Amino acid sequence: NHIVCEVADNGIGREASAKLQIQKAKKLHRSTGVHLISDRLATLNEYYKDKLSVSITDLFESGKPAGTKVLVHIPIIEKNTINQES
Repeated sequence: NHIVCEVADNGIGREASAKLQIQKAKKLHRSTGVHLISDRLATLNEYYKDKLSVSITDLFESGKPAGTKVLVHIPIIEKNTINQES
């Protein structure tokens, strides 16, 4: 009853990335992706009664950062259900 969208990358992971940003002491680029997705999910959850969710997991291989995985859970909603809620 849900669609699950999985996005995974094999980068250095969020923790290691944050450490690099501190070491560089530069804030030339500020990532807004997670913030924008959170805002959109909050808006959709107001409309659909808290049915969408996102989870972010840091991946590790042999104890070392090996990337990040993001899961977005989207409920399957029938057209008739949407029309009745409007």
